Parts: sequence; C-alpha cells; structure tokens
Amino acid sequence: MNGEVVASMQPDPPPTGEGEGELPPNWLALSALHLDPGFLQVIADVTSDGRLLVTYDAGGGVLSQRLVAAPFGFVGTASQAPIMVALRTFEESELVVYSWRWRIPVTSGC
Repeated sequence: MNGEVVASMQPDPPPTGEGEGELPPNWLALSALHLDPGFLQVIADVTSDGRLLVTYDAGGGVLSQRLVAAPFGFVGTASQAPIMVALRTFEESELVVYSWRWRIPVTSGC
C-alpha cells in the first residue's frame, strides 16, 4: 500500500483536566479530520453524549471550540467535495453525511 502525507499539524493542547496537557477524566480525543485549509477534531466524553468540537487553522492553532450534547464522531471527509461522514448512535447506529463550509468570523477594526 502506498500513501502520501497531505497535511500535518501540531495542534494546541485541548482543554486540560487535573494534570497539564491531560484531558479531563473520561474524555477521549478522536482523530482530527483535514478540512482544507484547517482541521476538525471531536473530543468525546465516553460517559455521556458530551462532545467538544475543536476547529484548527492550517498550523494547528485553535480557531474555535463548541460543546454539544450529541452521540457522534466524525469518521471521514471527501477530498473533492465539502462533505463529512459521522457515525451517530441514538437507538441504533447510523452513518450520516453532512455538508460543511468555513465561516470566517467578522471582526471589527479600530
């Protein structure tokens, strides 16, 4: 099998628990997905439906974080279209396809 690195990053550490650089108890960081020009990572509370969605810029700097209550994890993206696939589990597990777009925050200048 041949492969090629299409992106790499060194992300900022996620929110910490007791020790420096550690996740809070019962939280698990899932793989980051490349969403050109940045990344998306889900950090999941394995004891609940809590999910922390973290977006990163191309260099791995945190752009935003949002806490949601939904039992899912993103598992893949398409390279030629703005879609992501998630595994979502309520009463049954299902694959869900989401479309996405980057939204640039508006900042006021002085």
